[in-house]
Amino acid sequence: MEILVEGSAERMVSPDVGELFLMLEQEGNDREFVVGLTSELTRRFSEAVAPLRPASVVRWSLDPIRVHTWRPEEGTLRYRAMANSKILFRDFQALADFAVSWGSAPGVEIHYTDWRLSPETEQRLETELLTEAVAAGRRRAEAMATAAGAAITSCVELSDHQPVSGVAARGAWMGTTAASSDGGAVVEPRDVHLSVTVYARYQAG
Repeated sequence: MEILVEGSAERMVSPDVGELFLMLEQEGNDREFVVGLTSELTRRFSEAVAPLRPASVVRWSLDPIRVHTWRPEEGTLRYRAMANSKILFRDFQALADFAVSWGSAPGVEIHYTDWRLSPETEQRLETELLTEAVAAGRRRAEAMATAAGAAITSCVELSDHQPVSGVAARGAWMGTTAASSDGGAVVEPRDVHLSVTVYARYQAG
């Protein structure tokens, strides 16, 4: 007799990294002047971030400045120079301090904070959850075998892909992001939901 089972495991965990997404921009009628202002802003921004690494910041990036041009109705040409940045913090207090300081700076807009797990933590928890999911599947198979008057003799197939449809069973590493309407970042960490599902085929007799 063959027994097909599904085993799942899930957990809510606190994030250990938070990535802050920002945009630096200046706007005006003079292209050269606007680009110059944005260049100066990005320079000061870079000087503020650099000392935070590696103690508080894992990594960060600042995109090249790009310029958007448009003409308002019956108006002169307008220019907006902008550069996106993202900073991955391991120190949440440093993240909060940086967001408060730069969130009120002219020309800086904080979009949101993405709360998630570091690769090391993610790998460790995935291993733990896979172990729990396999054990849960085994318990279900044993209960079904006992109810049928049999006993499990071996596991003949184990996968994290659904056997019938072939759809991958995903570990749901879903981090909550947050942003406030006034442009300041909401820096309270949000728990991350993790889930894993496995599929097994057991032989019973």
